[in-house]
Amino acid sequence: TEVISHMLTIKTDLITQIGHDLKTPLTSLIALLPYINKKVKDPDLQELLNVVTLDAKRMNQIISSILTLSSIDIKNPDELVGQSRVADIVDQVISGEHLVICQRDLKIVNLLSPSFVLRMNDSHCDLLFSNLIGNAVKYSRQNGIITIRSEIINNSLFLVVQDNGQGIASEHLPRIFEEFFKVDMSRHDRDSQGLGLALVQRVVKSYGGTITAESAGIDRGTTIRVCFPADMVISSSLSAEKSP
Repeated sequence: TEVISHMLTIKTDLITQIGHDLKTPLTSLIALLPYINKKVKDPDLQELLNVVTLDAKRMNQIISSILTLSSIDIKNPDELVGQSRVADIVDQVISGEHLVICQRDLKIVNLLSPSFVLRMNDSHCDLLFSNLIGNAVKYSRQNGIITIRSEIINNSLFLVVQDNGQGIASEHLPRIFEEFFKVDMSRHDRDSQGLGLALVQRVVKSYGGTITAESAGIDRGTTIRVCFPADMVISSSLSAEKSP
């Protein structure tokens, strides 16, 4: 086991080093491309530069996601210390999705109590809900409904994000938490790296939890359930109806 642990450490260090080595010139490229675009007068060249800029930003997002994935160390207890006011973080995530929510006339039902506090690092809590709510918004239908709630069942805490959007075919459900997995390349936009749910699963597991996905099929919506030990809860009140 010591050999395996050492090899995993080397792997993580290598990924981190390569990621940072790639991000440095890429960041410079992203910063320079708009300046070059302003100097170019040819509309066709400007369009090509716009494409290059978008692709460079997409590459940067992929590298950032990979670095985040490799940096979540389940063996480092210092990274797991914190007290997150979950409702506040969820409200911030919803605010960040405000434009799409308005464009699609989505209804967000946030049933989390303002006093709900979780034993979790704020950045991990933000990563968790940013991905789960972001996916629900991205794949919701016009006038869709997204519900966020929590409950205690048999000494376990359940955090639930439910939507009535595109849904997932049953054959894909077992794989949606795999790194780089995309359900349907023809339907998912190019901005998706297939890493969001893998990141969420890594965070959830690091706190001793599990995550599952349920869907009745295409166009039947999706429900994501995150399960933690009940002692993750600091506050006594979990839910109170809020409908922004």
